[in-house]
Amino acid sequence: MQVTLKQNKDRETTSGRYPMVFKISHQRKRILIYTGIHVCTQEFNERTQRLIYVKGISSNRNDIREKNLQLRQMAAIIAEVLERHRQKKIFELKEIGQECRRHIRKNSLYSIFEQAIEEKKGNGAIGSARAYESTYNKIRHLTEGKDILLYNISSDYIRKLHRQCCLSGISTNTTAFYMRNLKAVINRGARESGNAIPSARILFDGIAIRKERTRKRALTEEEMQKLVHYNSQENERLMEAKEIFLLCFLLQGTGLADLCFIKKESMQGNYIRYKRHKTDIGICVALSDESRKLAQRFMSRDDGSPFLFYFMDGQDTPQKCYTRYRSLLKKQNRNLKQIGYYLGIGLPLTTYVARHTWASQAKESGVSTELISEAMGHTSQHTTAIYLKKFNQSSIDHVNDIVTAPYRHSLHQQLYIR
Repeated sequence: MQVTLKQNKDRETTSGRYPMVFKISHQRKRILIYTGIHVCTQEFNERTQRLIYVKGISSNRNDIREKNLQLRQMAAIIAEVLERHRQKKIFELKEIGQECRRHIRKNSLYSIFEQAIEEKKGNGAIGSARAYESTYNKIRHLTEGKDILLYNISSDYIRKLHRQCCLSGISTNTTAFYMRNLKAVINRGARESGNAIPSARILFDGIAIRKERTRKRALTEEEMQKLVHYNSQENERLMEAKEIFLLCFLLQGTGLADLCFIKKESMQGNYIRYKRHKTDIGICVALSDESRKLAQRFMSRDDGSPFLFYFMDGQDTPQKCYTRYRSLLKKQNRNLKQIGYYLGIGLPLTTYVARHTWASQAKESGVSTELISEAMGHTSQHTTAIYLKKFNQSSIDHVNDIVTAPYRHSLHQQLYIR
């Protein structure tokens, strides 16, 4: 059985290039394994079975080096498949070709996305799975359904995708969201396949993947006072939305996702101790009279549910839990925006504004960024965070007391009247 690298001269592209293929021959039969690489006749040396740089034809020397590396990696995959068949003494070319293509296909961009999505779903990380799915669908649309091997991904390919995203009319932050997910999936593929593809740092060089600072998402003290005093006894759903927002704020800017998934055992005396749903970092929040009173209003009465609050059903699957959370989030944001419009608040009021407001007002009170970060369970402050000391719990309790103090008296009166 013989393997040869060659150009398929029967399939010339409009640019005058030919596809590189591996020809596997056995007993006067042959199959072709397409590599996805196209080059001009002058760029391929049949004697050495390598691509060569030709001035005026090749784009650059690095491109040729990358393509040669990709071809060597594919040749290694084919050699492994052939060796397995030699040991079994089975030489069915059709079967060998299918296996070679399948193993090479496993290292394609679409395939790696599909594997990542299934793994996230299997681990119950439904939000991450949905983020990868939306990115995958966008990339399939931009690439018109044409898959690509990880070996063939270049910085030019990434720049083209980024440019297409920008021109498709989506926001800068949505483009950055897609690029971050794409980078994560490529890194995953590189780790799992063990192939020496260019590092993501090189591939994404010059590509903006960080979120840009958007308009103000935090309430001023005056706006918070308006919200605390807001009373609509005839509309129970709006009062519920307001109280859930205030509970998130009082619990050190807890996010709605964290609130939904806090377990009953997290309530320990005067503290709620839990791990952030997003980062798995431990959080400890001291309960004030007001936050305890609010929390009691939403506590689950279902003895069979592991969750502290009634937002979740303990019998639900991870997929149903996520769907229930998304439904609550949508309802909350719709109701909060209605309250914000009524109060004349100049930004869309959402559940996440509670978290931004807590952090902003802590900063305005002179609290250090490091202490705010630890109180809210953020991940490390870039690489310097490994040198930052841990703050004791009393310092964090003091910060929450400072931030929530202006509103607790008014809230206390309302809570004990209702």
